[in-house]
Amino acid sequence: KNQQRAVMILESKNIPFIAIDITDPGQEDAKDYMNENAKPKGNNRVPMTPQIFNEAEYCGDFDDLDMANETDSLGEFLKLTEEEKKGIKIGITGILPEDRAKAV
Repeated sequence: KNQQRAVMILESKNIPFIAIDITDPGQEDAKDYMNENAKPKGNNRVPMTPQIFNEAEYCGDFDDLDMANETDSLGEFLKLTEEEKKGIKIGITGILPEDRAKAV
């Protein structure tokens, strides 16, 4: 379910991404890369999916993505350039960014 929510978050913000199913045949290299570069949490020996990368750079896991979404810091979490950050949709429907403070 976290994978579905991660996809929903990224799609709702117009952030382009490629989802890789590491259980698919032929994705062994991607699975190895994830296990070598992502950080397991808690008592887990291996990182739990989904893990988020920007190209080869590790960003975090689903909990980190979800928190970044809740705190309006997806651009920073995903290590986007300033130009890429401009493409992120505002999460409050019908409210312009300059009016956002008034709506809270």
